[in-house]
Amino acid sequence: MSVLKAGLCACMTQHMVEVLSQNEITTAVDFISLDIEEICSKTALPYKDLLATRRVLLAQYSAFPINGCDLYEDTLSTAAVLSTGFPSLDQLLDGGVYTSEITEIVGGPGVGKTQICLRTSVSVAKLQGNAVFIDTNGSFSCEWLADFLEIQDLSPQDIKEICSRIHCVKVFDIFDMLSYLGDLRTKLNEQSETFYCGIKLVIVDSVAAIVSPILGGKQIDGHGLMMHLAQALKSLAVEHSIAVLTTNNTVMGDGGHTKAALGKSWCSVPNTRLALTSTFQLDHMTRDIERKCEITKSSRQPIGGTTVLSI
Repeated sequence: MSVLKAGLCACMTQHMVEVLSQNEITTAVDFISLDIEEICSKTALPYKDLLATRRVLLAQYSAFPINGCDLYEDTLSTAAVLSTGFPSLDQLLDGGVYTSEITEIVGGPGVGKTQICLRTSVSVAKLQGNAVFIDTNGSFSCEWLADFLEIQDLSPQDIKEICSRIHCVKVFDIFDMLSYLGDLRTKLNEQSETFYCGIKLVIVDSVAAIVSPILGGKQIDGHGLMMHLAQALKSLAVEHSIAVLTTNNTVMGDGGHTKAALGKSWCSVPNTRLALTSTFQLDHMTRDIERKCEITKSSRQPIGGTTVLSI
């Protein structure tokens, strides 16, 4: 917010600054938000000088206008839809997870959230995109990744290439997370390393693991830190056209029903939210279990849409 001072424009004399200040008009925003007639009646300053000052301030401090068609074309040129590796889930999500957005998977322990994240990272890596997997609870499994790739009928060279495109970072508290996201944005801006030039997906598994410990009790700064994390993830997604995929836990709500952790404030963060629940075992000879996936929040698809995943 710019403070009015003499010399800001040709008509802005020290006398004008003092008169405006006496009428509690001390910043450019104060000046622009009032009608010229109102300022003139309050201060008895020349209308012509006030109008000229207003034009200069608007030119210097107004947002740069952009044509709607140009904005649409820019969005199309930077947006991408990344497959999750599950055809039925891609169909539910209108193609997959979208860049410049945050998609969140909510579910209880062992329901398959991490496996969806791992499979999505593999799907992105297969298409020559890079993925960062931020592991906050020790859930990242190299063994699962290796086993999954081995049954994909891929050559050893392809498996090595895919693994090289997935970087795992272990972060176990909110401060390390914010620090890492800051470093990641710096590297994305510099584009000095090949890996960071091709990042299409950032996974945070899970958000609740690092945010829940700082909420409630004597942690008075917990909510602020949580929203700081939300802003960091949104900025990362929008500024660099990256898809952010997060997981969240469930907690017991009113009436014995489960709900997403972290409360109503965090509910506004993801653009799309999925609820993942176990249904029944497919075959007693296998470990495959059907999971029901339901859209509980979306700006694109109808709420309540469901699909069944075999994990």
